[in-house]
Amino acid sequence: MSIRLRLIFSLLTIAIVPMAFTSLLLFTNLKGVIVKNFINESPSLVTNEVLLSEINSIGQLSLIICFVSLFLILIIAVSMAQTISRPLKLLEFGVKFVGKGNLDYKLNVESDDEVGRVSLAFNQMAENLKKVTASKNELNKEIDRRSKVEFLLLKRTKELEQLSTTLTEEKKMREAQRNALNNTALVSETDLEGKIVYVNDPFVKISKYTEKELLGQDHRIINSGYHPHSFFENLWSTISQGKVWKGEIRNRAKDGALYWVDTAIGPILDDEHKVMGYISIRFIITDRKQLEKSLKESNQELDQQAQRLKISNEELEQFAYVASHDLQEPLRMVNSYVKLLEEEYKGKLDKEADKYIHYAIDGAERMMLLINDLLAFSRVGSQRKEVKKTDCSLILEELFQDLKLVIQENKASITHDPLPTIMSDELQVRQLFQNLIGNAIKFKGDKRPEIHVGVERENNEWKFSVRDNGIGIDLKQSDRIFVIFQRLHSRDKYPGTGIGLAISKKIVERHNGRIWIESKLGQGTTFFFTIPIIKGDKYE
Repeated sequence: MSIRLRLIFSLLTIAIVPMAFTSLLLFTNLKGVIVKNFINESPSLVTNEVLLSEINSIGQLSLIICFVSLFLILIIAVSMAQTISRPLKLLEFGVKFVGKGNLDYKLNVESDDEVGRVSLAFNQMAENLKKVTASKNELNKEIDRRSKVEFLLLKRTKELEQLSTTLTEEKKMREAQRNALNNTALVSETDLEGKIVYVNDPFVKISKYTEKELLGQDHRIINSGYHPHSFFENLWSTISQGKVWKGEIRNRAKDGALYWVDTAIGPILDDEHKVMGYISIRFIITDRKQLEKSLKESNQELDQQAQRLKISNEELEQFAYVASHDLQEPLRMVNSYVKLLEEEYKGKLDKEADKYIHYAIDGAERMMLLINDLLAFSRVGSQRKEVKKTDCSLILEELFQDLKLVIQENKASITHDPLPTIMSDELQVRQLFQNLIGNAIKFKGDKRPEIHVGVERENNEWKFSVRDNGIGIDLKQSDRIFVIFQRLHSRDKYPGTGIGLAISKKIVERHNGRIWIESKLGQGTTFFFTIPIIKGDKYE
């Protein structure tokens, strides 16, 4: 219940009790007076009805007086309640506003009583609280500002510590570099006119001059006269433009010894980036230059030997070709006449004569075979064809037709991967496949030949393979099989001259490839060879 209602009820309660008592007392007194007057004046006329009527009239009047008095008291109470509670209500609202942080709220109560003083005290309290709050806010701002300043100061301190550490490390590194440079390089500084103003100990040691003899001189003091004048003109033209010059210079020491230095010369700049002098750093490369000279001379000698070897090989190939070609005719004649002797006199002479004639014919035929193979070997180098597109699949198909009878007689099975079109000498590649497949059929052993021609691309070359299931090869003999006229088996068991693989190796090497084998005795052999990929090759 509000203060206003409690005040009204209190006033009414206080007013009702005396009013009731007064009304009762008035009613009693009036009743006695009336009765007394009526008896004194005309007792005979007083009757009960008249008396009661008078009494009731007096009672009604008393009640009216009481209600009127009560209404007046109520109005007075309400007015007093409003007069007292209004400042208190304003004070209540003010407390709420101030409690929410609105410190600018003021109570407008102007009176000299307690409520007015309370209002003044409240306003003073709000003003002081506002000042305190403002001071607190300023204090908080100051604390925040100082915290930020302390944070930035701490951060800057760490950055300065890191910078100091970095500078210290850089200083140590520069000192180490300077020491390393002074221990390994010849360092000198000159002014703008080229006069030497500083040299380090290695420079003095190599030049054989003292520091005193070098200072004030220019670098002509160590000029060997090896380089032309234009060489140094280009050097000075470069560094005078603020650029770095690099090159190799041959110098002369005081005692006449010559030495080479790998040199870098650059400008020294002041704070305004103006050239104030030049610094040169030289590294001794005398041993390297001597080695280069030796290598150059060796390479020239090797080139000359290679050229002589090339000429010799060409002459040998030409000789082999001519010799093979020229030997065929007389050998063919010998073979023909020996065969005529065999036909004419076989059985007419003794058995020894027949045997000698047979030996002569066999020797002549083997000699013709050797000459033909030697001629084929020499043609690999002497009769080269133009490199052109070669369809390896088409070559194999044509080769199978040529070897059809041999394939059928040996019941050989030959398969192949899809083969590429390559840039090569078509006739030589055909001969290469024919030699490898022919060997695979010849050295089949007791098994039915199974041969597979494969290919795969590895980096910038084609890697071909010819795999069989024949007798195999001892890998200890792998180097011999590619040597001309070298045989691993007797002629009676496996006929031939032993030149086919030598021709194959020569063909592969002529195409800048490699050839090798993988094999196990009794488990077959795989010949591998490579042909470099040339622009225009395709694989379908």
